[in-house]
Amino acid sequence: MKRWLKDERGSFTMESSFVFPVLFAMVMLFIVLGCYLYQKTIVFYYASAVAERTAFGWDNSNRHPATGILSEPAYDPLYWRMSSDGVLGSLLKSGWRGETASIKLPEEIGMVKDGYAGLGERKLALGAGSITAGGLSFKGESGVINAGFSRYVEIKLKKPMELAPRQSGWSWDEPAGAGRGYLSDPVEFIRSVDLVRYYVQRFSSDSAQSEGGKENAAKALAPYRPDAK
Repeated sequence: MKRWLKDERGSFTMESSFVFPVLFAMVMLFIVLGCYLYQKTIVFYYASAVAERTAFGWDNSNRHPATGILSEPAYDPLYWRMSSDGVLGSLLKSGWRGETASIKLPEEIGMVKDGYAGLGERKLALGAGSITAGGLSFKGESGVINAGFSRYVEIKLKKPMELAPRQSGWSWDEPAGAGRGYLSDPVEFIRSVDLVRYYVQRFSSDSAQSEGGKENAAKALAPYRPDAK
């Protein structure tokens, strides 16, 4: 037995028959895994980029969807935040959380751009227009989440990808990713702060005047009290 193990004859045949196929299978597996992870990275990158671009231009639907530049002085309606953005619903309902607008990608982008939806849907379609313009085969959905003071655009994408393990019945999912872009509106924030300051000052002055009026009324009615001398 030891003599047979020390004999080197036939070692090349053994390596060719067993070792090389195993190495080849491992290399192919790493290549497929690398392609899968690369696709997941690309999907996550596009989801994050679309979400950030959409959130950046949310205050004005006339901005360029890719650069955010306002080429001409065009603005949305004055009270769009109260009606189309769901601010009124979030103020009236305590702990309210939900989607104010959502679209399916990419099938609803063209329909929304043609005017068959509200202002929020049109903004989402403009932000996600780069997906169809670039000929990318992504599918998913885009929506605006209103959670009180936390408001953000959420993009969920997946890339249809056919792999041999998937066709064989293995549990490999399609590459998918999600991105968020938080909405910030400096103009509306300053306007809200000024509004709160105005009403706080108004209420404090009214309360001070009411307390002074009560004291004056008490002094005027003091001689008419039954126990007054």
